[in-house]
Amino acid sequence: MRKLLLRLAVLGFVSVAGMSHAAVGTVDMTWDGCTGPVDKTTTTPGYYSLFLTVIGHDQPHIAYYVSFVYGNASQEVPDAWRFDAEGCETSAGITQDVTSKLCPPFSQNGDGVQIRRVRFSPPSDIWATTLMQVLLANSYVRVDSVDPATRYLLERVRFDLTYAVAGASSAATCGGFEQPICFKLSLATWLDPAGNEIYFNHPYPTTMVTFNGPGACSALPARASTWGSIKSQYRE
Repeated sequence: MRKLLLRLAVLGFVSVAGMSHAAVGTVDMTWDGCTGPVDKTTTTPGYYSLFLTVIGHDQPHIAYYVSFVYGNASQEVPDAWRFDAEGCETSAGITQDVTSKLCPPFSQNGDGVQIRRVRFSPPSDIWATTLMQVLLANSYVRVDSVDPATRYLLERVRFDLTYAVAGASSAATCGGFEQPICFKLSLATWLDPAGNEIYFNHPYPTTMVTFNGPGACSALPARASTWGSIKSQYRE
């Protein structure tokens, strides 16, 4: 963890690189798999996985960062989706993986160093602080061979919703499972071998998925974060 924090700190001296003629990948979010649906509507508690993938990339890279936020139509997070350390589901109910059998990892191997965070969106960011933020930073050995025709995994987020129920929570359950939830990509960037941070292609604000329908998405602000606000979150 310390090595990645040091690497992220170095980014404070590197400006964001502009778009070049090279092919930069496009990030997508889907349920169930690397090319799954964008909505998951269900009344059945269980395990549900959200996949963040990239396709169309052909450039060498050494790291990437992805984050998304989610909440209901009131820009709040019901107990069924409280996977922060103090939440009803607790942080034990969520996993963030950089490998999957369903598509190859963008890092080409699983030997990188990662930072993972699940928390309410911090005041330093531009999203409502009542939304949940899930972020991943992954640093690894330089990757030179990248096939733009291959869809690569950036992250698989697995939610344990086996204790989720419709309606109110109880001592043994987490309520609000019936509510529509909107997930929006907040930031997705990668580092070239020289340490330049470059944005992936992601059509803001349309890079999103929904749970129990799209009813909550109009409530989430259609704006993206900046790397400057992200860097400040690691100075702690």
